[in-house]
Amino acid sequence: MHLYKLTILAFFLSFALLATSQASTNVEPNCSLPSVTEQVREQATLNQFQQTKRIAILSKPLVSTGYLLVSDDHGMVWQTSEPLKGTIVIKNGSLKQFNKHDQAVSAPANSNQKSSQLITSTFLAILAGDFAQLERNFSAQLICDEEQWQIKLQAKHEDMQRLLTDITIIGNTNIQQLIFAEANGDSTELVFTPLDAPATEEALGLYFVR
Repeated sequence: MHLYKLTILAFFLSFALLATSQASTNVEPNCSLPSVTEQVREQATLNQFQQTKRIAILSKPLVSTGYLLVSDDHGMVWQTSEPLKGTIVIKNGSLKQFNKHDQAVSAPANSNQKSSQLITSTFLAILAGDFAQLERNFSAQLICDEEQWQIKLQAKHEDMQRLLTDITIIGNTNIQQLIFAEANGDSTELVFTPLDAPATEEALGLYFVR
């Protein structure tokens, strides 16, 4: 499977806190869409991630690790470090890819640009807390307990339903986990850990000027 396809699938990139279709199992003071929205917008600039991709025809999941850098001024850098280095940079609505040698690469000729753009815009909307954008394609349910909140997004339009059935976002003070249930029966799980690593953050930031 092309690196492009695997990394784009990882962008099922969506933390939605929509003002419609919400439900709560608790009335915790901080269990509201506005309060969770603020937590999402204060997400750490640099996160380490572990991605577990489960493909129906494979007996074992595909596991990868890497870094996610988000900048309000520049965009986003998503870099897989293991098992194979690959970097995606999204800046000003454009997407660039770099291989393990940091050489720019093009998307495969047969890649579905419309699907890629839909997934990418969804992921960026999550990171930006742009819930008006997310509301176009998802309905949401909010559930809280004393330790964490959980948002379940249900795809509501045909274009998105062809890619995803639902997305689950779990967090407390930060987003901790994303689970994407894909229309083909596969699933992608992302676990985020905030990281204080100035050297790594600086190195990733250099991709914005490439």
